[in-house]
Amino acid sequence: MTQENQKDSLKTYELVKHVEGEEEPQVMATVSIHLDEPCDLALQPAPEIKEESIDSEEFTELQRKYGILLTALPVGVLVINENLIIGPEYTEICEDILGQSELEGKSLFDILNISDDQEEIKKSISNYLQSFIQTLGEPGTLNPQEILDIIPPSADDDGSDEIAQENARQIKINYQMISQAPDGSAQVMVIIEDITPVKTVTEEVARTEKKVQQLEAIAADPDLYAELVGEVIQCVNMAIDKSANLSDNPENKESIASLSLDIQKIAALSSSFAEERVFETSQVLFDTIQHVIDGGEIPEGWRDRLNTYLNELSENITHLSEYFQELTGIDIQENTDKKLKILGSKLVQLSETLNHVEIKEEEKSVLINHIKELKAVTVYEGLSRAEKIIQGIIEVTGENAAFIIEESDILLDFSLAQKLNEPLIHLFLHILRNNIDTPEDRFDRNKVEEANISVSIYEDEDGLVVEMSDDGEGLDPETVKQTIVEKGILTQEEVEEISDDECLDLIFKQGYYDTESMGGMSLNQIQSLIGDELGGDVFVDAEPAEGTNFMIKIPMKTETLPEPTKESTPVKQVYGFNAGFYYLFQIDSSGDCHAEKIDQDDVPDVVIQKWKKDGTIPE
Repeated sequence: MTQENQKDSLKTYELVKHVEGEEEPQVMATVSIHLDEPCDLALQPAPEIKEESIDSEEFTELQRKYGILLTALPVGVLVINENLIIGPEYTEICEDILGQSELEGKSLFDILNISDDQEEIKKSISNYLQSFIQTLGEPGTLNPQEILDIIPPSADDDGSDEIAQENARQIKINYQMISQAPDGSAQVMVIIEDITPVKTVTEEVARTEKKVQQLEAIAADPDLYAELVGEVIQCVNMAIDKSANLSDNPENKESIASLSLDIQKIAALSSSFAEERVFETSQVLFDTIQHVIDGGEIPEGWRDRLNTYLNELSENITHLSEYFQELTGIDIQENTDKKLKILGSKLVQLSETLNHVEIKEEEKSVLINHIKELKAVTVYEGLSRAEKIIQGIIEVTGENAAFIIEESDILLDFSLAQKLNEPLIHLFLHILRNNIDTPEDRFDRNKVEEANISVSIYEDEDGLVVEMSDDGEGLDPETVKQTIVEKGILTQEEVEEISDDECLDLIFKQGYYDTESMGGMSLNQIQSLIGDELGGDVFVDAEPAEGTNFMIKIPMKTETLPEPTKESTPVKQVYGFNAGFYYLFQIDSSGDCHAEKIDQDDVPDVVIQKWKKDGTIPE
């Protein structure tokens, strides 16, 4: 550098370069410097930067140790850039996990075998990786992690879905930032772990637990289990018939909604007796049908898929029936009805004996009450079908609701309980689709997130009362009146003459509620069912935003059994078995009948052997 000019405090310098063969140097740049006081500037050459020498043997040994470490790790490691392209830095275990070789230059999506039709997955991975890169170093930044199910391309290329699924892997991916440049380029380390063995063990444990639950359900009450499986068989057969009818009218929404309800019942029942294959197939089938109901259009090949799933359901339930018969000796196909612990023929014999005994009518009624007691079941036993179906519906539909049947010491006639199950199921479906308020509304009203629906049973002076209550939207009398007028059920003048308390019962009018996408009955149809099957009626009581209470009233009183008033000599003894207990019925000379629980040892061997032979008690 040479000094070109100096005046006062301004000094100007030129940066020159001497070129061999040329006399004058070439000027590269000119620099002017202002100084507060005149002074001379001394120019010194820049210090020479010396590169530290690296022992090649030491560096080679270090590389070898790192290579051994990376190879020994149970995870694969690779590096991608900001465009998710793999660089040359990756370990061999990545190739083993992903079933591919020569990963350099490939996209992360390619090695994960994410196809073009899985755009949502691609978009999700790409978006949060880009976000991760951009927020490098910000407080609170977390390294993203995900779990993916992948099928290696080699397995996918075989063309067989079965082979592809056998080779499917589940991997866990972690991302760690390595570097980021101002121009936006970046390096991200991807750590890939194969967790397929863990997934396999977890699934096997879950299958074992399901099998244990199934065996426990069979052992607890094989007759109830047979009844539930028998009902699934009936539902599958009805669903197949309805699917066949759709060939003539494939867009019949009412038939499709009815088919949807059958599938919900199948899923609910199979969930209650821990039959995983039937439950999973029915869930897929329910989603297939609901997609059509929600979308309004029937896609090409929909009925073929429908029939495929229905045939699969039929095969699965056949295998279950055979398995159940091997365990218990009960043929479900021939025993779809509930089997009481004491055979119906025994009750008939008791009735015939009663007809031939000359006793007073009031005394005869006492014995009849004893027979009724044998036919009675607890509320939980009698409504177990409704309880299990409803719990299954909640599970298969994913509704955020809880259902419970409150404990009761009331005994129900079995035939009455059987008839009561159906309206309770449909009443629950009505509540689920019409009464439950949204999560936002429940939050605003200070309610718990999960809706609560319960059933309680008690007696009053008029008979039996069955209540189904919820804590949902409730009913506003003015809204009910307005809806009645808008739907043309009553005129404005007719509605104005009805009090607020009485107007709530207008929701049972035909046309107020119709069957909807979940299938099931309207309130008008439920009311008719209760009247026709139970000889009862249903009423409603509700408060806006507080919930609704449906009351089924059945004009029937539970008769109590009079205590024996005097001792007498028994002239006839009859042994019975019900709900795991043994009974001795003694009819004395006056016609009085006394029943008492006894031990099995007190029952004559000839009676025990006869019961085992005719199936009253297990072998």
